[in-house]
Amino acid sequence: GAFFQPLVRAAVLRLQNAAACVTLTAIEMSRPNEKRSITDGQDAEHHGRETPQLRGHGLSTRRRPRIEFHAVLFDLDGTLLDTLADIAGAANAALRRLGFPPHPVENYRYLVGDGAGCLARRVLGEAGNDEATVERCRLAIAEEYQTRWSQNTKAYSGIPELLAKLGARGVPMAVLSNKPHDATTAVVEFFFPDGPFRIVRGALPEVPIKPDPTAA
Repeated sequence: GAFFQPLVRAAVLRLQNAAACVTLTAIEMSRPNEKRSITDGQDAEHHGRETPQLRGHGLSTRRRPRIEFHAVLFDLDGTLLDTLADIAGAANAALRRLGFPPHPVENYRYLVGDGAGCLARRVLGEAGNDEATVERCRLAIAEEYQTRWSQNTKAYSGIPELLAKLGARGVPMAVLSNKPHDATTAVVEFFFPDGPFRIVRGALPEVPIKPDPTAA
């Protein structure tokens, strides 16, 4: 934790589902400033000016400032891995066990993200006001997830290549997830067996979940 704590605000690379954006953003940030060859614009770029030809198309030849960073801290679900179908399957199985109706898989895009307890509360709807029912649901989801977390889960396109390029540049990487810690480590070890991450951490009882930066 001490290694990443000072870097949270300045060096966290929060990647979203679009793998193309992931690759372009991280690779561009990690490589040296390169002078781009733009027809009729090289000299203007060198001097920080815009050419009329490019300005007319809403483009600029001004060089963007280089962003320095020292590490990359990844989220897991919806960032490195598409886990939605397996999470939805586990939660729906748990709901059926407890006598509640399931939800369409797509709805889980708006239900996940804030830890197992919040997921249980949200899928229960009005019944989520009862803490005992929420805890039963949370435990049932955890049990169901243990049996299915690798059925449909897969890395997003471009993620293995991104990790390989960052690793080749010697960039320290870690995973911090709101998924329960045991599930986080199991999933990461299975889908990224080469172990590119220095630290893998999920939700722990004594540590606030994200967006609180304490765990980082």
